[in-house]
Amino acid sequence: MVRSGLLTMSNDGIDRLSVMQCVLKRGLTQERSSSQLAITTRQVRLLIERYRGDGAYGLVTRNRGGVGNRTTATQARDLILMVLLHKNIVTYRYLKSRQNQYYRLCC
Repeated sequence: MVRSGLLTMSNDGIDRLSVMQCVLKRGLTQERSSSQLAITTRQVRLLIERYRGDGAYGLVTRNRGGVGNRTTATQARDLILMVLLHKNIVTYRYLKSRQNQYYRLCC
């Protein structure tokens, strides 16, 4: 299913797109394209399938716009800090400085 509309890509995505177009026009082999993109030939075959199915949208990284792997939920972080504060492991000054840093980053 080929979608239409505006698509933003990274430089790597643009490189993938141009290489996939060359591969589909038979101007470039899968082996050569894998060395250009620094991926395996199996990954090239998977990219070709995704490009045939979804067009340029299939080449965009699927992790975009999602939550990062290392993020901690705000409520969980606050709960942990309150427990540590209660046990006198973390000082109030530390919490205040973290809070000010958070406000500086947000505002």
